Amino acid sequence: MLDVCTITISENFWAGGGAIVLPGVTLSDNVVAGAGVVITKSFGDNVVLAGNPARVIKEIPVKEEN
Repeated sequence: MLDVCTITISENFWAGGGAIVLPGVTLSDNVVAGAGVVITKSFGDNVVLAGNPARVIKEIPVKEEN
């Protein structure tokens, strides 16, 4: 029997060339993944990811609307 896991990607996800997202990962809003990144676990909102395995290298500041 084939065990299938889904990948969930929310709003505004950007990935560089060669980025790999493994099954079972959830990526929240405003996530930027650098080129060649290997995403092995889920990440929250407003982050920049890099590395193998992926890690947060920067948090994206959120502009508050008036």
